[in-house]
Amino acid sequence: MKTQRLALALAAINLVLLFLLLTRTGPTAAQSVTPTLRARVIELVDERGRVRSRLNVESGGESVFTGANGRRVIRP
Repeated sequence: MKTQRLALALAAINLVLLFLLLTRTGPTAAQSVTPTLRARVIELVDERGRVRSRLNVESGGESVFTGANGRRVIRP
């Protein structure tokens, strides 16, 4: 009889813990992580595989955006 009471008490505690775990409304790990893309060069390519624009960082630390027309825009 004592073993049945202990098993029943443990089952009740498990149910309460499961209920609390399922109803938790705090932020999950997937919601709190900010996605980050790190690259030295990013190229936008059209369906033919031709590079349409390019964003890269030069050795001096300047960010360079080169458009499809070949004009370069440099930002420190």
